[in-house]
Amino acid sequence: MVYSGSSVIGLKYNKGIIIACDTRMCYGSSLSLVSSYERIKALNNRTIIGYSGEFSDMQETSRILDELVLSDNLETNGKNTMGPVELGHYLSSLHYGRRNKLDPYLNSAIVGGIDFNGDIVLMQIDPFGTFLTGNYFTTAFANYFACSLLRNNYPKNINELTKDKALELIMQCFEVLFYRDSNAGDIIQFSTIEKNDDINQPPKIENGKYKLQTKW
Repeated sequence: MVYSGSSVIGLKYNKGIIIACDTRMCYGSSLSLVSSYERIKALNNRTIIGYSGEFSDMQETSRILDELVLSDNLETNGKNTMGPVELGHYLSSLHYGRRNKLDPYLNSAIVGGIDFNGDIVLMQIDPFGTFLTGNYFTTAFANYFACSLLRNNYPKNINELTKDKALELIMQCFEVLFYRDSNAGDIIQFSTIEKNDDINQPPKIENGKYKLQTKW
């Protein structure tokens, strides 16, 4: 059986990034698993990732990245030399290698975090290994409905976008997706990662869930 998850949305705000998705898993067009699986996780204390697409491929790449992070942690005695840029490029190479074998990972991923210089990083990796950086990204069905909302409402100056405003903007996108995407759910999982005032301290990671107030 092939289970898949739908849209993921990620964007930068003035102090960090937020990545969000719904918690519904589908088998074809059947809503097999409702609010059962989470598709966003922290890879280490600087990096979070959100997946859309085939769930078993997500589990495989997630396992590989977890092993890489564990190895990095052991070799550096907990100092972690790999941040979001390094892990994002590694995932891109995984996808590109499988694509060249004509057996691609059927996932799109949004990776983000705070690098070792204190810079906010947000990236997208598609099933072919294409690596993009920007202020906001969408995957799956959100490519068709959320991009225009983000383009019209995302401020030109990122310092104007607070965490609360970023979360509100993302929830507006997921409300549209709930009405338009038959595979979308109304329970939204999100993770944020913010810069710490002390650059020598790891960023702050917070997780949460939100239920859309819809009229269906």
